Amino acid sequence: MERAIQFESKIEIIKNSVRFDGKSILEILGLAAVQGTELAIEAVGPDAEAALKALTSLFEREFAEEEDLSNREGDPS
Repeated sequence: MERAIQFESKIEIIKNSVRFDGKSILEILGLAAVQGTELAIEAVGPDAEAALKALTSLFEREFAEEEDLSNREGDPS
């Protein structure tokens, strides 16, 4: 959600044809999405393309931020 609010565009997450506000923590929690749940992300607005790229990347990294990934790579455990 923190990433989504950085964008001016309207962002929605879709689960089973139901749309949730991608900028609302309460609506995101309402998704009740577990690992493996199929979701779609839509963005409409002046920075929609950048928003989709950023959010898609976040999902692909399983919500790890860039700095978290670099710390994990150096972690021997």
